[in-house]
Amino acid sequence: MKILLIGAGKGGSALLTILLEDREIEIVGVVDNNSQAEGLKIAKQYNIPTYAHYGKLIKRDDLDVIIDVTRNPQVHTDIAKNKPANTEILGGLSAKLIWNLVEERKKKEDEIQKSLSEQKALYHIGNMLSSAIDINDVFQTIVRSGLEITNTPAGSLALYDEEKNELELTAVHGFSPEFSLKATRWKVRPGGLTSKILSYKKPVVVPDITIEASIDTRVISAEGIRSLVATPLTTGDRIVGILYVDDYKPRTFTKRDISILELLATQATIAIKKAKTREQLQRNNQKLKQTMDYLQNVLDNSADMIITTDIENNVVEFNKGAQEILGYTQSESVGKPLCGFFANPDHCNQLLDKIKQDIFPIIFNKPTGNFIHNFSVRFKCYSECYNRHIFNMRTEI
Repeated sequence: MKILLIGAGKGGSALLTILLEDREIEIVGVVDNNSQAEGLKIAKQYNIPTYAHYGKLIKRDDLDVIIDVTRNPQVHTDIAKNKPANTEILGGLSAKLIWNLVEERKKKEDEIQKSLSEQKALYHIGNMLSSAIDINDVFQTIVRSGLEITNTPAGSLALYDEEKNELELTAVHGFSPEFSLKATRWKVRPGGLTSKILSYKKPVVVPDITIEASIDTRVISAEGIRSLVATPLTTGDRIVGILYVDDYKPRTFTKRDISILELLATQATIAIKKAKTREQLQRNNQKLKQTMDYLQNVLDNSADMIITTDIENNVVEFNKGAQEILGYTQSESVGKPLCGFFANPDHCNQLLDKIKQDIFPIIFNKPTGNFIHNFSVRFKCYSECYNRHIFNMRTEI
């Protein structure tokens, strides 16, 4: 569609800017008798022809639309009189209507673009939270993300201990060092901001704390904070923490700001839960390793004869006590059938049949061919954990 724009003042330049974003529109020229008109400057930036007079231009046969934003009735009459029959003319209210429609479309496109950007940001944040190993990195990522998506200069994250009815500051940005040291942990005060958040279980918005009389904001006021959004982190009906984003000037937070913070809070809650589970697992693994190291030390250094087997009754461990008493080395023993060490194979089979008995007497073979008598066996089965049987054998001599 080919359009000639007549009038490049405030209205014309605004309309030109909007029309330039439509790829289906070709601006064939911009006309204004004021050489300093803003619309002419914009047209030149886009290599659009500019003119001081519209005389011959309005007679072009290839024009689809002439837009007149001069608000001059004489100009409008002249255009209508001299334009080709197939060319439409829009002026006055018609031009304003087009402007409004195009502007509305632009706003919607901007909203869509902003929404896509926010979704990309949340996706990126989700990836960062998922890849964070240290729980403190998770806390810092949550706060930085909240500030980024709301364009606020300060913020913090506090975890809530329901049993103690207190909060612990885990991450902070944009506050003074004194605040971070002074407010590391605090009790929930009746009438305070935290108390209100815990009661509402939904975001609390304070556009200007200097005129907010319903809550006590003395602590953050001392830091110069003037507006904030406090978003609870919830799991089920429980609040596990609160994400604060703060500004040093009064501010009206939009519904979109609140919505995006709620989505972030959901991601944050999941990430914190995963990080805590990971930390607990690491602690459990450390305890398990310590226990295994202790048991291995007992196995290696016990004076008792301790033999472990797999579920097929082949020797897996043959400790020093067993080596000294029976005379077999570790390499001679590991992987061999347990029954091969018994002087009487029937004893081995009876032992395996009666492994649930507390004590069972046996006689062993030595590599020299001699027998060792007066042994009793205490049997422990750990097959559920390690697929091994452990035989603790004590001499009664």
